[in-house]
Amino acid sequence: MSVNDRQTLILRDGWQVLATTLERTVVDCARGEGFAAAVVIGDHAVRNGASMDTMWAMVNAAPGRRGVRKARRVLRALDGRSESPGETRTRLIIAEMNIAQPDLQVGLVVAGYTYRPDFLWKEQKLIVEFDGDSKYFLYRPTPEVLLAERKREKRLMEAGWSFVRLEWHHLANPAEVKRRILTAFHTCQSAIAA
Repeated sequence: MSVNDRQTLILRDGWQVLATTLERTVVDCARGEGFAAAVVIGDHAVRNGASMDTMWAMVNAAPGRRGVRKARRVLRALDGRSESPGETRTRLIIAEMNIAQPDLQVGLVVAGYTYRPDFLWKEQKLIVEFDGDSKYFLYRPTPEVLLAERKREKRLMEAGWSFVRLEWHHLANPAEVKRRILTAFHTCQSAIAA
């Protein structure tokens, strides 16, 4: 680890600690953690400003070191558009599927409202949403969030969009997630052809 890979952080109580940079932390995790966990960490870091160029330079400067091939695979998989660990895990499952890859977090205007679905197949009019609990409990009163989400989904469905909703317990069975998405994808594809 070089001097440039470290930074001094000052904590609220005045203590100073030496820490690795965001980029060094991602590269270290990419070399040593499991693939999915490392991608979750990396997606979050990229979303919070970690430099892909810096991380690639770190990995490329360490040829032959333990975990470098794994780190390259992790860096290739990073996408800061994933806004939560659940979205990252869902994206990794979808990436294994033999279908066109979806757009992530794109603006979709329906009935004068702009929505940003997690995963969107525009041609098939298919949306996949990962529903983590924080979306419903952390930012606004739960009844308000549920009502807004219900109205959002109703508007989109009335405009011809189909949904697959996923929660954490679904991600424990990737084969079932793939089956559900593939079924919806082909159903939407058939509707276009009809």
